[in-house]
Amino acid sequence: MAFADGTGWVGGGEGLSRGAVLKGALAASAVAGLGVAGPLVRGSLAAGGASEIDTLNFLLKFEYLEFELYDGAMSRLKAGDETMRLVETIAAQERQHVEALVEHIGKLHGEPIPRPGYASFSYRPNSVDTFLLIARELETAVIGAYNGAIPSLISKEALRLATSIVQVEGRHAAAVALQRGEPPAPRAFDQGQTEYQSLNSVVKYTGPAIFREAG
Repeated sequence: MAFADGTGWVGGGEGLSRGAVLKGALAASAVAGLGVAGPLVRGSLAAGGASEIDTLNFLLKFEYLEFELYDGAMSRLKAGDETMRLVETIAAQERQHVEALVEHIGKLHGEPIPRPGYASFSYRPNSVDTFLLIARELETAVIGAYNGAIPSLISKEALRLATSIVQVEGRHAAAVALQRGEPPAPRAFDQGQTEYQSLNSVVKYTGPAIFREAG
């Protein structure tokens, strides 16, 4: 399986396990918008009349970004065995999320967006807490993006795919929070984000490039 840009996957082979079950409840904290100026994009995918392909490609941006973080950490981060096992598990699952979204967009006769090259995660190899903070912020942003985008999906297949992914993302966020000694579910409810809020919440890792094809 190759990325949409044809570069191929980094590390591992087909048939990677989804990994050990990650303990923890759904992390419910939402990342606030960073207030970074950007192009005016649709406030809501549903209200903006986005197609199902548009919505899945929007979510694919976030899955690429997550995979970039965890896959890079497998060779870069210097952490204990427990943390590295978690990183390996999440990296494998994020890879599978990308594969599933790319495949489903193809089934809809759409063109998956290419894997971007704009991710920039600043942490020192031995700065485990900084890495975990980035991971927590990113996981929470992704959950908000999914919760905001899912109501715009119409087909049962797309809904099934997106809801199955966001549940696992919640477990990722909870596991990362526990690694930082934080409560895995600080609130009982999680709020969805608008498209603009979702993109703004990760723009410090991507620059304005995250807004491309968003409006």
